[in-house]
Amino acid sequence: MEAKILSSEGSSGVRGQLSVKYYPTDASGTGEINEDDLPEDPDDTEFLLGKPLTFRMEIEKAKDLPKDLCKNVFVTYALNLDKKSTFRTGEIEGKNQNPVFNFKTVHQADFITPSLLKYLTNGQVCFKVYGYPDFDIAR
Repeated sequence: MEAKILSSEGSSGVRGQLSVKYYPTDASGTGEINEDDLPEDPDDTEFLLGKPLTFRMEIEKAKDLPKDLCKNVFVTYALNLDKKSTFRTGEIEGKNQNPVFNFKTVHQADFITPSLLKYLTNGQVCFKVYGYPDFDIAR
């Protein structure tokens, strides 16, 4: 998915794009999920209740970041799976309008509850992209 990066100032609009993926995996987080573990009807989400969930989150890259705010860029996000944790990519050092993160991490839930199922089917993940201004202190 190519997600638009919106300005914190609000009126400035889109300030770049972020390439992200997330998909279910096997319990190790390395392979794809077995089709037998999925419901035949994609709308049959109740099939998942009480089962464990493993999925992989990938943040590949950002592009077209503002020239004045693209130094030492990193991304953070949080999930309702673990309300205590914020996840973060590594910082891409230097000035870069198109940083490549190649961030991959596996998330797990011991079992899917009705509230978690509602979050997974209707919720959102908010990714925050941070970059420092490029100050020239030599002036």
